[in-house]
Formats: sequence, C-alpha cells, structure tokens
Amino acid sequence: MELYEKVEYAFQVIILYSSLAMEIFGVCILIINALKAVLGLFQKDPKVQLQLSQGVSLTLAFFMGAEVLRTVIAHEKGALITLGAIVVLRAAMALLLHWEMKNEAHENA
Repeated sequence: MELYEKVEYAFQVIILYSSLAMEIFGVCILIINALKAVLGLFQKDPKVQLQLSQGVSLTLAFFMGAEVLRTVIAHEKGALITLGAIVVLRAAMALLLHWEMKNEAHENA
C-alpha cells in the first residue's frame, strides 16, 4: 500500500505542475498577443482584432487543458462539478471566439 500512495502522490505532483505550466504558457501567450494588438492599433493594422482573437483562443485552449488535467486528480464530486463547469464555460467562450474570427476573416477578405 505504501508504494501505491507514493505513486499516487508523484502522479498528483506531476499533474499539478503540468497544469500550472500550461496556465503560465497561456498567460504568456495572452500577454504577447495583447502587446502585439496594441502595436497593431498604433500601426492601424486592419487584422489586429482577428490576431488578438486567435491569441485569446489559443490561451483558452491552454487553460482548458490545465482544467482537464486537474479533473484527473479531483476526488470529490463538488470539485468535479466545478471543474466541469469551468471547462464548459471556456469551451463556450472558445466557440464564440471562433465564430467571431470566422466573421472577421470574411469581412477582411
């Protein structure tokens, strides 16, 4: 039983650090894309909104990946429900962003 507990603990640590790394990558992507968008506004780039939407969409993908990883180690029903709700909300946001990007690409074409 002691080996099982050690393996489970190691698994939890790996998942926690992996999800944290995914969130850090997502934040970095968002910051970089926001800075690019600000520069694009000053340069009057017509595609700045589309590029920012793509960056936000990629950020949401990283955040959803981190939440999915956390569901692996969630043991309580309340935690699973909360994580599930977060994933559903982020998926809805991603769908809306993709719809907006599709419309924006048609307008710029």
